[in-house]
Amino acid sequence: MPVTAGKLAVASLGTVLVWSGIRGASITGSIRDLINGNAPAAGMNLIAGTPDSVITAGDSAGESTVGPVGGNSVIASSALGYKGTPYVWGGANPPKGCDCSGLVNAIIGRDHSLAIPGSPSGKFSGHGPVTTQWFAWSGCTTVTQATAQPGDIVVWLSHMGIYVGGGQMVSSLNTRLGTLQTTIAGAAPAGEPMRIRRLKQ
Repeated sequence: MPVTAGKLAVASLGTVLVWSGIRGASITGSIRDLINGNAPAAGMNLIAGTPDSVITAGDSAGESTVGPVGGNSVIASSALGYKGTPYVWGGANPPKGCDCSGLVNAIIGRDHSLAIPGSPSGKFSGHGPVTTQWFAWSGCTTVTQATAQPGDIVVWLSHMGIYVGGGQMVSSLNTRLGTLQTTIAGAAPAGEPMRIRRLKQ
């Protein structure tokens, strides 16, 4: 089926919004940077372009006691196994390097051969879908934070990760911190709506 101008416009707008969130920049500036092929500024956090020092990891006591309990524990276990992976913008190859959506796509699409937005089961190749696609994908249902289970996907418009239980998630944060286990609140981009998505498969 041919791509319509409307679909292309929506995809382009989503890219600009994500890019703006990554850089903490204006949409106009992001459009200019996208046209010029520039990546996000070094030393800035993936989360709304805030300085790296703003993001803090979850407390270590929580990390030692949190483990997959119910839900899709194999996905949560995979995420926990990638803690320490370097952050690479546009990367999707943990443990070598990945960004936030690249981590989720690699775990679900590559490691577990499950469908991800725009890619059927067993067909993962490259980076794959970005946060905005996961935010609305019909292959997931949205659940409340109170009913979240390990293996669910925590997603904002500009960041995402895998829920591992106890109010914590694993995500690739920025070039300084890499992939960490944090509280959901510790990874939240300021002012963005959040969804917790559960795979239907």
